[in-house]
Amino acid sequence: MTILHVLAPGVRVFYRGDACIEIHAPAQGFPQRPLVTHTRVLRVLEQLAKPSSDDQVQQALAGAASIEAARELLEELIRFGIVRRHHVPGSTGQASPGTRGFLIFALGDQRYGQLAYNAARSIKHSHPEATVAVCHHGAALAKLSRERLAAFDRLIECPPPRAFLGERFAPLWAKLHADLISPFDFTVVVDADTVFFPGAPLAEELVRYQGCDFAPTCTFTHVPGKTMPGDRVIVWADAEECIGRFGLSRPIHQVHLFYFAFHRTVPTQDLFRSAREVYLALGREPLKSMRTWYAGRVSAELAMSIATAKCDFALYSASHVPVMNNAMLPLEAMTTCCLGLTFCGAPPDAAWQARYDAIVRVVTPPGIEPLLWSRIAASS
Repeated sequence: MTILHVLAPGVRVFYRGDACIEIHAPAQGFPQRPLVTHTRVLRVLEQLAKPSSDDQVQQALAGAASIEAARELLEELIRFGIVRRHHVPGSTGQASPGTRGFLIFALGDQRYGQLAYNAARSIKHSHPEATVAVCHHGAALAKLSRERLAAFDRLIECPPPRAFLGERFAPLWAKLHADLISPFDFTVVVDADTVFFPGAPLAEELVRYQGCDFAPTCTFTHVPGKTMPGDRVIVWADAEECIGRFGLSRPIHQVHLFYFAFHRTVPTQDLFRSAREVYLALGREPLKSMRTWYAGRVSAELAMSIATAKCDFALYSASHVPVMNNAMLPLEAMTTCCLGLTFCGAPPDAAWQARYDAIVRVVTPPGIEPLLWSRIAASS
């Protein structure tokens, strides 16, 4: 049976038996079929508001003017990232057994430990049963009292080989070792400066990742042979140069690493290993078009994005942005379509600081002074 309902603007969800399909606004080009548009497809599917069989869904698509080979069209939509298929509770899809939890990186500056504390509180406010680990290094946790440290279920000291490249501190390199650092069979990695909105459906979001290997924040797909001049992998490098340097024939998925989830599987291990190899290769011989991160560091996001085109794994979706940063979306639009917020390197403006502080006040337990943005910034 198929049931349609609306989650948020631009998102439609179908339950097909025990499998779930989501229809999203396209991340890039829609499949090239005559007279077929994203709007028309959604309009046809929206008419299936009552329970329908899979065959009826296909017939509805085929019955619309000029929409032929409906089942093949649906598969194309999945491949382009406009549609994603995954499993819901009771399905035949197998999630990784064992432990599940959140992993927050707090490396170096003590500011990141304070931010990580707020992130952990926001997670547990919306998902009280969640297990939260913090991977720390240096003085990151130095300003947290024993009472505040209790917000974390696990304290994991980041091994020096994963926090440094040679003698140089490399926090982005550490994040590419999340598969080796995480104590969980299923892990959600979030940046320290992330906070989730009070009441965000975190538990429900995690269930949606069953049946996939890797569920990153994903915003765009570069298809070899279909790139346009000036296309860049996020902001880090020219897409065509990445394709040529690494001999890529599969799509490059733009992966943002401020929020991503993964199951401990062989394909995921291969993906992270490949990302580390790409990171080192880019450090040895940078791309001509490549921008670097702080102090000339290679972008871990660029390395992981390229790795998605080198490995065979089950991607959750090519269009998935559960957490927004302050370079992606106007502040007022976020709570209608996101689980939380994070920051894009640069200090946030006053409106974003006010929203962050409002969340922190709600999620901090009574009797404990909230760690507001201004206080954290002053302590760095």
